[in-house]
Amino acid sequence: QVFKQTTAMALPASLAIHYCRCGKERTWYTEVRSTGKDGPEEATELLRAFAEATGPTPASSVRLKVLPLKPGGPQVDVQPVSGQSLASFLECSCREDHGIFQLRASFESPSEGFVQVRVAFPGTATSKAAASSNESQTLPMIIEQFECSTASNVGDLKKLIQERTSFSVSMAVILLGCKRLHDELVMARVAAAAEASGDPLQLHLSASGALAFLRREGQGHREPSGSRTLTLLLPDCVLGTKERPMPFDPEKCLSDLRWSIQAVSGLPPARMKLSLGLKGSLKGTQEFSQEDEAVTLDSLGFEDGCTLHVEQSGGPLVGDFDMPIDIPSSGPASVIYENAAAKLGLPDTSKLAVFAGNELVNRNAELTHAAIADGVILSAYMNWPLQLSVSVLGTDTLATTASSSLSSAEASSEASALPSMVAARSCDTVADVRDRLLNAIASTNRSEAEVQLRGSQVFIVEKSRWRSDGAGCSSLEDLQRLLGHFSPCSDTARLSRLGIADCTGHLVFVPKQQLSVEIEVFNGTESAGKRKLRVPTTTKLTELSLILLRSLRESSLPGLRPAEFSTCHWALTESPAAITESPKKSVAAVLPNWKRKSLSPPAKRQKTGFAELEEEHFVGDLHIKHPVASKDSQRQFLCPITYEVMRDPVLVVGSGNTYDRKSIERHFQHYHRDPVTNTELRRPAERRLVPNNSLRSQIAEAERSQVDLRLAAFLSESRGFGSGDAPMAAYLAWCASLLSRAN
Repeated sequence: QVFKQTTAMALPASLAIHYCRCGKERTWYTEVRSTGKDGPEEATELLRAFAEATGPTPASSVRLKVLPLKPGGPQVDVQPVSGQSLASFLECSCREDHGIFQLRASFESPSEGFVQVRVAFPGTATSKAAASSNESQTLPMIIEQFECSTASNVGDLKKLIQERTSFSVSMAVILLGCKRLHDELVMARVAAAAEASGDPLQLHLSASGALAFLRREGQGHREPSGSRTLTLLLPDCVLGTKERPMPFDPEKCLSDLRWSIQAVSGLPPARMKLSLGLKGSLKGTQEFSQEDEAVTLDSLGFEDGCTLHVEQSGGPLVGDFDMPIDIPSSGPASVIYENAAAKLGLPDTSKLAVFAGNELVNRNAELTHAAIADGVILSAYMNWPLQLSVSVLGTDTLATTASSSLSSAEASSEASALPSMVAARSCDTVADVRDRLLNAIASTNRSEAEVQLRGSQVFIVEKSRWRSDGAGCSSLEDLQRLLGHFSPCSDTARLSRLGIADCTGHLVFVPKQQLSVEIEVFNGTESAGKRKLRVPTTTKLTELSLILLRSLRESSLPGLRPAEFSTCHWALTESPAAITESPKKSVAAVLPNWKRKSLSPPAKRQKTGFAELEEEHFVGDLHIKHPVASKDSQRQFLCPITYEVMRDPVLVVGSGNTYDRKSIERHFQHYHRDPVTNTELRRPAERRLVPNNSLRSQIAEAERSQVDLRLAAFLSESRGFGSGDAPMAAYLAWCASLLSRAN
């Protein structure tokens, strides 16, 4: 069984679920943290928590949908597949506003005295490009639910729409079929007519083209200036240096200061939570409210040398910093850049990059080919060249453990081929940097590097800290200790938004290969059988516990009731050191290194004879430290030239022998003879290579049956010391038996 656990984000993912209830537009904010649970389970918990927080509504009557990531894209239900985390699902399909994923909630029935209406936002695009469709297909519609009082009118509905979307009431036109609805029409009649027709209401905007919203994103839009200097203490979501000096003008207002902070850190101003502290203070003492936005910094108490603590709020936004912009339906896309530069106060457009969703607006293209739609956010980033320092964690070790086909010489050659610096752009995503790194590698080492880097996770360490402590960082556990966490950057995150467009961070690429782990499952001292799982090298044992329990619930072992167990402890299938080596050891030294959160018959556990493991161990690290002695590969799987397992076996037409493609192509560059039989192969037709698919399938099957790591899992119920007298008595009896053995 293969379980793909993904952690998409460096920090908890913030969510905003917009819904309309009892005639009021509401927003519920929450965060999704990586707990190792499966995506469908996380989605169910999110739905349950939302239903409980929004009133006495059963979760079964609530439906959550995403706001599409791409303009004109599909509006799908929040339903991640098994093996996909909720954060990963949202990253692939949901739009972010100020770093907050935007969801919509709809209810089966209205509140008493209210009616429900569905309003279609057609995502009116200037062309079919927004929907990636052809002329025969209709543009997709985003349909959202609103709940209005039976006595309210269409004008009140427009106000709710404006509150959710920022579409001005004066520009909104609502249709039912082909009929325009006047503002005075009572919603009870409108809802009844819409229900009878079976069609939603339609919203149209009186704009010359598409009404979009321009948003300043990332670092570098301005150069902070002023006669005084403060120290910014930035949150963990800003990677690289957390403490940064910044000049400021005391005569400027607080809202203007937010733009300067964004230029330094990349944080969106709408989510900044600011608090002022004295010089060198570790905690802010004066917090600011929305009423302080127009007040000068001097009046708010900002002094030279003061400390400003910046946090990122996961709740309501501080204010609306988006600028409406009317995009014509035709003409050159450069008009977008010209209008954006004018609104942002930039002298020219040469260093500006504008994105519609995640897609760059090509300034040399026609607007008819741009993914522009009503309500789209045009994210404006500054675009300048960077030189980033990069490294691949434990390249030598991981290369040899993850791919048995690479010899140690090849792995060493691959490590030396990886550049220590890579050229990038400030508006690049993490995925773009990975591609640039691959392109910088010599073509002779490209295939090996792709094995390591494709799908790798990226972590960012403060550059000064990497220089001082990075030399000893060779394992996943070392990296976690250095960072203080183990949460990778999102592939879609842009360097400028992460706060490292000033080259203050070092990028560490962590190869993420799949390992085959054979687990012997124990119920007490009795072995219930074995279960084989394929998991990434970056999986912790805590996560592996959840994966194993889920696997057992889906397909149990004979005589095992997995529903009775909620935790498991891990051990290596090797003999532990004898307890009697040091009879004078204390109790803490004699006891195995258990996480004593759960004690399921400890008196039985000590008989199993396994070396126990900490829950925070990584599978990849364990594989390196305790490799399973691999069986000798079958002879027919080895290339006769390199004696390595063939990755691309091909048959030479002129001799009938099979070699690895890379090896035989290199041989034919110098010799026109078969390496084994020495048969002369003069004609190109004789040297033609034909894929040996049968042998390739045999090699793949042998690799699937391979075991990279063997572990023992001891299932137990979730109990603590205070859960009753019986577990405590069993634990004390176990301690006494160990002490008697030691003596």
